[in-house]
Formats: sequence, structure tokens, C-alpha cells
Amino acid sequence: MLLMIVMAGNYWFELHSQQTTYATPEGRELSSEWFSWNEDGCCRLAAGVLETQRVKGFHIKWGCNQYATYGRSTLLVYTESSFVEQTTPAAFQVTDQNSTAEDLGFPDLDLDYDELGGTLSWSDPVMTSEIEQYLVYLAGDEVGNDRSLYANFSFGATNLSVPAETNRSGYIYWLVYTTSSLIEQTTPAELLIFDVNGTVDAPFFVGQDLNLDNLEGSLQWTPQASSAQTQNIQDYIIYLATSSSGDTRSQVGAAVPVGTNLQSFSNSLVRGSQTHFLVYARSSLAEQSTPAFIKFADAAALFQARDLFFSDGDLDEGEIAGNLSWVPPDVIGDVTFFRIYFSTTGTTQSGDTTALLEEVDVSLSDKVIAADTSLQSYAFLAMTSNSPSTEQRTPSTWLIYDEVASVANVSFVDLDLDESQLGGTIEWDPPLRTAAVSAYLAYLAQDGTGAFKSQIEEGVPHVDGATVLDMPTDTPVGSNTDIVVYTRSTLVEQTTPASLSFSDTVASVSGLAFPDLDLDGGEVGGTLDWSPPTEMTYVSAFNVYFAVDALGTNRSQLGSLDVAGTSYDANTSNMFDVLANSDFTDFSHCVVYTSSTLAEQSTPAFLAVQDYDGSVSNIQFSDKDLDLSEVGGDVHWQPPSLLDGRLASYSIYLSSTTLGQTKQNTIKGSLRFVMKPRIEILQEVVLAADTARSDFDYVLVSAASALEESRSIGVSAFLL
Repeated sequence: MLLMIVMAGNYWFELHSQQTTYATPEGRELSSEWFSWNEDGCCRLAAGVLETQRVKGFHIKWGCNQYATYGRSTLLVYTESSFVEQTTPAAFQVTDQNSTAEDLGFPDLDLDYDELGGTLSWSDPVMTSEIEQYLVYLAGDEVGNDRSLYANFSFGATNLSVPAETNRSGYIYWLVYTTSSLIEQTTPAELLIFDVNGTVDAPFFVGQDLNLDNLEGSLQWTPQASSAQTQNIQDYIIYLATSSSGDTRSQVGAAVPVGTNLQSFSNSLVRGSQTHFLVYARSSLAEQSTPAFIKFADAAALFQARDLFFSDGDLDEGEIAGNLSWVPPDVIGDVTFFRIYFSTTGTTQSGDTTALLEEVDVSLSDKVIAADTSLQSYAFLAMTSNSPSTEQRTPSTWLIYDEVASVANVSFVDLDLDESQLGGTIEWDPPLRTAAVSAYLAYLAQDGTGAFKSQIEEGVPHVDGATVLDMPTDTPVGSNTDIVVYTRSTLVEQTTPASLSFSDTVASVSGLAFPDLDLDGGEVGGTLDWSPPTEMTYVSAFNVYFAVDALGTNRSQLGSLDVAGTSYDANTSNMFDVLANSDFTDFSHCVVYTSSTLAEQSTPAFLAVQDYDGSVSNIQFSDKDLDLSEVGGDVHWQPPSLLDGRLASYSIYLSSTTLGQTKQNTIKGSLRFVMKPRIEILQEVVLAADTARSDFDYVLVSAASALEESRSIGVSAFLL
């Protein structure tokens, strides 16, 4: 005989623990094994076929979360012969047990974060017939994927006492499972843990003793912002201790009710060996194990100005200047003023050397330290808070960085070639550190320290590569001996400059000589000679001018001699050829300037030129040739006054005009005039007889130098 088990009816269910009995046709009552449905191949509309001789029950598998019964709610058992299955089965109405704990609650009375303490409670489920135990877990999620068994209880218990300081180890749920005699349920009752943290924020102390030797004053704090965090706090307890963890602690004052957030202390309270204030929150279960705290030193620091800042704007070594700024104390209390010190160690206590710089009112937040303040051997700026009766022992400090920014290797070549005048380019190497440099300034001074200095041009703004300043030509030397270069910050110019003792380059020619060999009045010509300067290093050219005076006024350039050229010879090339017939009507001097690559000198060497007139005068001629259209006889004249060797010869002409536009040389060649120690007042020459007169009306006599024949001609009498 076979048994067929099938499902019928309309029901969705999940069966975790159920024992079913049924009677065989022979009347034997048999007990099935533990069973449940799940969604594998055995759980089908026909739940199974059994041989009656071999089984005493039918095992339906357990372990699935939900089994779909396709709407069926009745378990049917059929018998079957070798011929056919019976038509009318035995039936069993299935009842699905739901035995999950309800109403979980846990007010955390341990006030430390990540620690639990209090009572976990729950209510029994509606269906309790199969429950044998409750299992309690701490878990990482609500379905128990990451869980740790905390406790188990026989059915009947509905709460669990959790001792204070129970570490929840990162778990965030309480899970409560019910178990039957078969199995633990799959889906537990769950409760998200609210871990109460009662630690207060930011304790601070306001007292009259800024060093906290005497603890008269009040300790204040801020509770947790969330009311949920404070709802389990009963009160606060204050201790003095030697560490933040509460070593050798002693309670001061009574417990402080929640909401007060302040504990006051009388002037009889002194700190002794203690170093900390501790604030513990306490619940009805326990005092928290990890308090909020503030060190006495930190409490005293609340009276201090903080975040000091100072940037040195004095660029001299050993000097500082600038603005010292600070943030006012978090707690003003009885602080009325600050003292600012120089300090060697930054402590202002024994072993420290200090110098008081200033006392400033508590309302201020900065103070200017004047330029040129000597740093001496100090290393810190220190600032203490002061009440009418107490100065803090521990200052706020700033380690001073002495900005030193001086240029180096100042150089200057004077390319202005005039005496007592300067001109050229000043150069220097920038400081190694230029963070505070805003500009460079150059001066002429009477020594290397900058005495009686006078500024050269405007300052040079600091940028990378800004290391030159052009000094204009014709800058007077005066009494100065040095060029000094200062750096400047946005605050002040440095006191001690870099310096250079300069040399005034003087390069003027001397010994000018110019014999005028052009014998016409108002015209000059010849060779201008000079001696070169002793210092020729920076001379690039000699420039030659006519001028109306020795200063070169209304000058007119004749030309230039290039010293840098390859043809220049310092021994032989110091001369300039002035062309014959050069107009000298409006001038009186020749001036020679030296020139450098920068500029021409402004004060020349000069020579007053005497324009000599080499014309003869008082020409006389008596024609002794008695033939018509022919002349002949003696020509007489008064010689020029210039008889110093410049006069070389005379030329005699017949001319149709007094200016000699049309003329004929009557004497072949020239008459050489030789200067003698004593000369005749009159000179004469014989005009040969039978000289054709043609259409000439005048006899002309022209004097000539070695340079050129004079164009100024004496006029004879008319020919008869």
C-alpha cells in the first residue's frame, strides 16, 4: 500500500516546527518526523508517496523563509493499492505558528559612547505554545547576518539586565529569537540601539587667578545638543585629578543637576597637585567611565591671546619692525591688559631674559613694533594676559624670524667723462631672500653708511631680475664719495645699506693747437691737434665743434674721431683736419668733447681761434710798357701782418674784376715768400713788358699758405 500526501485549500504559510500524527488504515497511529516546506523539488502539489511498510511519518524539509503553498491550507493523506489511489483521503488542517517577541525596548543608561548598560525588555508573542527559549544577540543588522550571542533564557523571561560598560563592539541592533524544540526562528524581533553619549562639550573655567593657583571661579560646560542624548542623564559630578582619566581624583562640590551646566568654587579651593578638571555625567545606573576634562594649563590658556602673528618688515640684520597681531582670549574674565615682551626662551619665567616692549589694552588685537627696534639676543615675542592683581606665567609666543635682505656686490662705472659729474648704470646682486622686499633705492652719500644721502632717480620695484638702476649723466658729485643701495619693505627702508666707493672718471683732451692756415677773413682751415686724456678706458670718440665760447654754446659739429676704430693710434691719431674755407663767421672757439658709450661729456676742452686775414693791401702798379694793349712794369703792395711762417707764396693775376672771377696768372708758378728777420714794408714783382692786357682791368695779388691760396685779393690801380 502507498500513501499520497497532497496540499489543498487556500493558504500561504511558513512552518518551522510542527509535529503531525495520523492513523494508517490498519489503525496504527504513527508519528511523523519534524518537517517544513521549502521551495525545492520535494515540495510540490503531491508532497510525497510513501510505502506503508517502510515509513511511520513524512518529513517535510525546514529552513526556507517562505513556502508558497499555491493557496492550499490542508494536508491530505491518501492510500493507494496496486490498482488505484483511494478517492477520499484523511485530512489535516495546517496552522502556521508566528512566535516573534514584541515591544522590544532598551533605554541605554551607560553614558559612555560604544558602551551599553540598562534593561532590555520585550513582550511574549501571541502564539507561545511551541516556544521553549529566547536567544538574545548583538548584531550588525536587523536580520542577523553579523551577530554575537549575548544571552539565552527559558520561556517566561521578558527582560535582560545589561551591566554598565558593556562594550557593544560596533554592533547596532538587539535581536531576540524564539526557539522551539525543533529550531530557532529565522526572523527575529529587532531593536536599533540608541547608544547614549552623555559626555559634555568644551568645559572651560572662568576665574580670577589667571594662573589657576587658586580655583575660585566657575567651571562651565555645554551638554550634548540632542535632547535624546541627555534624557537618561541624572546629574553631573565634578572632580579634580592628576590626569584626564581620573587618577587620584577627588570630588569637589555636590552633584550638579541636569540643565545647570555650571559648578562654582569658593576662594578656599586650591589646586594642590591636581592638574585637571573632570566632568562626569551620571545616570540612575552608573557614572560614566570616560569624563570630559580640561587641563588647568588649557583653562589658563583660555585667558591668553592666541594665534600670534608677526612678519618682520625691517630688512636690517638684528633689527625688526612690523605689526604684531593676535586673536583675543576666548575668556576675558578679569583680563584688563596685555604685556608684550622680548624673550630669549619664550617662557617669561626664571631662566628667561625678557625686555618689556609695550603694555596694551585688552580691547586691542594688534600693535605696531617701530622700525629699527633692536633684536639683540632675543628670539621670541611673548605676550601675557594681566588682571589687576595677576600676570600669567605662561605667555603666548611667536618665534621671531629676522628678515635680512641686503643687496651685495654693488658695481658702477662712471661713463660721464666730465670732472665732478657722474653717469652710468648701478648694478647689484639681489638678497638671497626677497620675500619681504618691495623695492630697491640708490643714493649718493658722503660715506658707506649713507651719511647725507641724496636719492638717485626713483626706487626700483622688486621683481625677479630687478638689479639695475641708470644714473643720469651730468649727475653732480658734490661732496659724495659712495653709492649706497638700500632694500625696502612695504613698511620701512633698511638702515644699513650696501655701498660702493665710486671713482669719478675724468677724460678730457688737453693742449689744443690750431694754426689757421686759411688766410681769408671769416674762414679757417688747418689741423686741430690735442693731447689725449690720461684715462682712455671709457673713451669711445672725440667730437669736434665750432662754438661761440669755451662752454660750447651754439656749437656746430665738424666731425668725430672714433677711438674704438682699428685705425686709431693713441700716439699719432689725436688730430682733426678742418677743411679750408670753413665758415668761422659766427664762432670764436674750437671745442673737443670726449664721448663714452653712455654720453658725450658736457664740458669740453676748448681753444680760442684767431682768424688770420692774409690779404695784401695798397697794391701799386706803374705801366712802363708804352704799347697799346700791352702792360709791363713793377707791381708793389703792402704785405699782410701775418708773417709767422704761415705765408708761403704770392700769386699775381690780371683780372677783369676786383674779385678775380676772370683772371690770368701773369707770373708762371708762384713767388715764394721767405720770411727774414727783417722784412721790407713793401713787396714788389716785375710784370714783364709786352704782357698782353686783353680785356683785363686789374692787377690782383693773392697770398697763400701751405693749406690753400687766399681768396682775399688786393686790388691794383686801373690799367692805363
